[in-house]
Amino acid sequence: MAAVTRVKARPVTPVGYEVNDKGTLTEDVIAGDQLVISGEVANVKQWSKCPTTAKEADGIALTDGFNGGVADVGIQGEMDGFSGMTPSTPLYPSGTTTGGLDTTAPTFYSAATTPAVAVPAPARVKAIGATRIRFNYL
Repeated sequence: MAAVTRVKARPVTPVGYEVNDKGTLTEDVIAGDQLVISGEVANVKQWSKCPTTAKEADGIALTDGFNGGVADVGIQGEMDGFSGMTPSTPLYPSGTTTGGLDTTAPTFYSAATTPAVAVPAPARVKAIGATRIRFNYL
């Protein structure tokens, strides 16, 4: 397991090529945190940091935010400001750091097989350079 370090994450997707979402944060986040939809209040999505037990995230924090504030969430695009990555490496939610990224794929067990078989989670994020990631949560 190799954790990815966030130095100063920032979106770098050319305008018109990104897919973004908004909602309300249930906790403080830092740009680059992996997020999950944790609920909905009055038709507004609630976003939380991706827990260490999650198999996949639903988006990524594009900016720093605070509990109860507006969430600027990236669904598809690119961010720069990471380290500890090798280009072309798939990245996954961290199993040790809430909201973090890791190179180790979490697994889940498919009940559709007998006996159940461990299936790796799909990669929604990929290192495209030593400091840049491309993400697609669609």
